[in-house]
Amino acid sequence: MMQPKPGLPSLDGLRYFDAAARNLSFTRAAQELFLTQSAVSQKIQLLEQHLGYLVFHRTPAGLRLTPQGEQLFIGVRQAFSILETTLHQTGEETLEGTIKIRVMPSFATKWLLPRLHQFYEHYPVSLEIDADMTPANFKSDAVDI
Repeated sequence: MMQPKPGLPSLDGLRYFDAAARNLSFTRAAQELFLTQSAVSQKIQLLEQHLGYLVFHRTPAGLRLTPQGEQLFIGVRQAFSILETTLHQTGEETLEGTIKIRVMPSFATKWLLPRLHQFYEHYPVSLEIDADMTPANFKSDAVDI
């Protein structure tokens, strides 16, 4: 048995756990979070190390929640629901303006553009995409990312 670490685990770790537990798949969680499967798996391992117990049984057939994982999932869902309600009640601040992104043309066409519709479903912000081979100079170019 692992030794738990003091304090709360990272919010990102709990968010990744929530997505993986809802989907019972690191791959589907990664797609939902716009990450790689490896990133989700590593974050879950860090969460398990922090907690001192496994939250998933990993089998060739897929993921299953452990008994502790099931309890954690219930608590995380309740906490996220409360947080979402509170944010809604306090009037979520809306983003204004445009986020300017510079990417290589091949990255834009092969990876970014096919995923934009999913991004917009989660983040209703305006994006300006500059497909350019020149690396961004954040001091002189008008780009954010």
